[in-house]
Amino acid sequence: MTIEIANKLIELRRNKGLSQEELADRLGISRQAVSKWERAESSPDIDNIIMLSRLYGISVDELLCNEDSPGMDEAELGETGSAHSAPVGTADGIRNLKISVRGSVELLGSDGSGCEIALTGPDDEKDSVRMSRDGDTFNIVQDDDDDEGFFGRMFRSNKSSLVVTVTLPRRMGEISAILKSGSLISNGLSADILEAKLGGGRASVEDGRIENLSVKTGGGSIIVKDVNGGTAGLKTGGGTVKAEGVSFSGKVSALTDGGSVLLSGTMREAEAASGGGDVRLFVRDADSVEAKTGGGGVAVELSETDGAEAELRSGGSRARIIAFGNEIMSGGSVRASVGTGRTKVRAVSGGGSVNLIIK
Repeated sequence: MTIEIANKLIELRRNKGLSQEELADRLGISRQAVSKWERAESSPDIDNIIMLSRLYGISVDELLCNEDSPGMDEAELGETGSAHSAPVGTADGIRNLKISVRGSVELLGSDGSGCEIALTGPDDEKDSVRMSRDGDTFNIVQDDDDDEGFFGRMFRSNKSSLVVTVTLPRRMGEISAILKSGSLISNGLSADILEAKLGGGRASVEDGRIENLSVKTGGGSIIVKDVNGGTAGLKTGGGTVKAEGVSFSGKVSALTDGGSVLLSGTMREAEAASGGGDVRLFVRDADSVEAKTGGGGVAVELSETDGAEAELRSGGSRARIIAFGNEIMSGGSVRASVGTGRTKVRAVSGGGSVNLIIK
């Protein structure tokens, strides 16, 4: 990366009012990685370039180029070829969308009635994308080269730099996205169903209404922010799961094999589990809360709840639950069952009952 682009990244971050740590948290990476970009010691990969461009509200070209510099060369972009986005088609009357590609996907809501598709990446990647329509369902599928064999396709998929950007009507039916590699970004969508399966990349779903949200990834982080709907199921093989500022009328489930979990917002039922990271829940209006970790800490705060049932399990660290009703410390009952170990428990009932189990 050139020093000009590094300085531009610093300027964009500061203009956004973010520290290096806050930016790293938004991207799901370490602060050290951001610091290296801004010292021109390393370059962000294509997934991070896309997320940065969305965060700062500029195009990829604007992010990587300025008056004094042509931007990153092919080597710095991971030999991906052209980074220009090319619109490839539009379609009206689309209700459902199905995508299966090796690269990254951006899903953007709009106030229009049509569907617009643009592809970014090298020509051979873009040429392998096939599009078709079946009634009100639009299909975007990337071909596999059978001559490469299974291991060849697997190796190539890990290097894919293709980005599929789809601008959709704000109200959709079912959206299904299968990404063998790369990341998923969804912003401003309203849909009955959004189901995403990722091989290992990050997923970010922000600012929308989704009645049934399901995101699964082999190891990347999952971020859901300012989304409301019915139910949400979030599962990763090892990354962080964060759902902040959300409002769901049903159950929200956040599961990770090793990372941390944060749930914050309104939901009828909350389930959070980590194989070893911290679990934190700040939940309103919940009837049932379950938080488990194999070795990290557990902290749960309930508010605006009336007789919620809560169960916490911690493999080795301390756990705490604080429940606030309409009037703090007014009647109600508290029942705590504490197993062996050095678990420290504080339970407060504001009017309803709280059941707490630590094992």
